[in-house]
Amino acid sequence: MMDENIKKHKEVKLMNDSDFWTLVSLINGTKQIKEGIQLLITELAKLKVKEIKLFEETLSFKLYLLDTKDHACYFGDHSFREEKPNTFSVDLFLYARCAAVSRGEKIYNEILDNPKLMPKNEFLEELLDVTSAAYEEKKGKEFIINATYDYETFSNKNGWS
Repeated sequence: MMDENIKKHKEVKLMNDSDFWTLVSLINGTKQIKEGIQLLITELAKLKVKEIKLFEETLSFKLYLLDTKDHACYFGDHSFREEKPNTFSVDLFLYARCAAVSRGEKIYNEILDNPKLMPKNEFLEELLDVTSAAYEEKKGKEFIINATYDYETFSNKNGWS
């Protein structure tokens, strides 16, 4: 059965995949992740507000797709384990999904298809703030968007059933 939220995808406007992944590639185009994140923020701030919002929608969707029990079992020390549910970190799983997205389109798609390829003990929480920072840089005020896809852990109901 197809997830109802995935059905909505056809109705939701996302950034062109090529444009999205070109922007994401800026993160890994530098030796220092912080420099890459700042470069991404700078480039996003050059875009129209509509495009910044499309980037956020697309990022949310990519993170949502990785929000599955299978992926949660393979991200490192705090992975989901039925026998030890208290060791699972919902926050670190989200940040690990951010790290997966930051690796680029090819690796992201491989991870999406094979959860065992999830980055191990790698986290990139900063990716969650790039659109807000870019919008604030561009407009000088707080960025508020309610993305269609909730990327918080356990939001992808079919991914956890």
